[in-house]
Amino acid sequence: MDKLNYPKTISEAVDVLMHIMPEEDLAKIKSMSEDDLDFSHISLGVWIRNNFGLWDENYELMKDCEASNEDDASNIIIRHLIKELKK
Repeated sequence: MDKLNYPKTISEAVDVLMHIMPEEDLAKIKSMSEDDLDFSHISLGVWIRNNFGLWDENYELMKDCEASNEDDASNIIIRHLIKELKK
């Protein structure tokens, strides 16, 4: 994903994840507990930070996440993904 196509909002980031992730991975995420979330932050969180420009000054997404650092922003996006999947 190039800089021009980075998601600018949490909603856009969640939408991207829901469209590119395999159904089986989405099902696993949907069933996650709070404890599982900490583990997912390691793998999915790294992917989000790298591919959504959080290390590359995607200020719009950081602002929408109301996060002070990239780790917190990716965690917020994962939490919103789980909420969306559980609707």
